[in-house]
Amino acid sequence: MNRKEFMNEFFHSRRRRNLRISDFDAYVLEDINKATTNAKTILGVDDFVVNEFSPVLVSTPAANSDILEPVIVFSEDKMRYDIANFNALFFGSKFLFHYSCMIDHKTGASFNHHTVEVPYSEIKAIETSSRFELIEEIEHHVFDITLILDNYELVVPLRTLLVDIKTEKKEYLIPKDLLDLMTSLKAFLRKKIAE
Repeated sequence: MNRKEFMNEFFHSRRRRNLRISDFDAYVLEDINKATTNAKTILGVDDFVVNEFSPVLVSTPAANSDILEPVIVFSEDKMRYDIANFNALFFGSKFLFHYSCMIDHKTGASFNHHTVEVPYSEIKAIETSSRFELIEEIEHHVFDITLILDNYELVVPLRTLLVDIKTEKKEYLIPKDLLDLMTSLKAFLRKKIAE
């Protein structure tokens, strides 16, 4: 079964005959790896330049729009979606590099590429936020980091959870690995800002 057939059945069939979640996850990993390579190419950096801190790579579901209607499937206690917002943060010695795009997992194509390079010295504040947000009439629990610059705010969502009345309260807690990442990332950024 080719990718198009697989995705069509995965997202639009009530019976997913013989489809394995691991196959879908493999497609997503392939897309994220391709987007990460693309990010470095567009930014003009390589692993030697951006080796000060481990890259932060995040995929969250895209919001509905006039031209996009993402499909979300809940399976094996995890949300899977056909169209993703992908964000990557890379860390050099003097600059932070941000790349974002949208990925259509049905085809593997990426679009709406955006990059920004920020000298650490221009970061004025670091803000984290954990909040409920109504997006397209669907309640989301969003956790993100915002870097506040003079005339710009760089917002990177680190987790988006769709919630409803059945969502257990423990799901709203920020996982330990994400808290650990935020603690070490903020310590790294503070050090770079102070240099």
